[in-house]
Amino acid sequence: MRRWSRAAPVPLGQPQGAELLAIQSWKDGRIQTAYNVTSPAFDAKTRTISATYKARAAGDCGTIQEMKWTGWHFRLLNVWSKDRCDGEPFEWDSREKWQVFPRRGHEPNSKESTSGHDDASLAAFRDHGADLLVATGGIIDPDWVLSALAERQLRRVLCEGGPSVHRDLLAAGRLDELSLTLAPSAVGGVGHRSTAGDALPERADFDLTFLLLGEDQTVFTSYRRRR
Repeated sequence: MRRWSRAAPVPLGQPQGAELLAIQSWKDGRIQTAYNVTSPAFDAKTRTISATYKARAAGDCGTIQEMKWTGWHFRLLNVWSKDRCDGEPFEWDSREKWQVFPRRGHEPNSKESTSGHDDASLAAFRDHGADLLVATGGIIDPDWVLSALAERQLRRVLCEGGPSVHRDLLAAGRLDELSLTLAPSAVGGVGHRSTAGDALPERADFDLTFLLLGEDQTVFTSYRRRR
């Protein structure tokens, strides 16, 4: 897949520690780790890869997969698979009826929420398979949330915001990895920091573990908390 499938996360000054970039892939009915994909296309705006495998030249059977960049690997989002080579075209525009992953209700999906929301607004999330954790008092406590997720066997958590939650996780010492993306564009105006609220009890320092340069010059980085 050119530079994207074989890109190596290389710690600065330690090229001997290079590793292949991991990609979640669908094989034999389950998610497995792969290091290359077939006929890929990369969307820089959504940071997703679509990979198409055709079982024969007629193009009437095979597998289509979508993976999204998380900051350290490509996570599998969707899989469509057509086993029967029966002459019916299997293309991107007609893929939906052959979706095999995820199946509705089969994908773990937890969301934290503070109390005060009406039942109707919460029901919309539950109808889409979300397992809601409702905090009381209007405050989300990081230790409580992580303990509740651990009870559900969800021990690796990706937090995408907002700035106040990022600050609380840092203050509680519960943030291990930090992924930052630098886009080669300037928009001006008043921006927000990646954290919001009171200053941290102590400075949080990180070590750069790897960086990835996209074809559109976007820089993807990952840092690990220095202990």
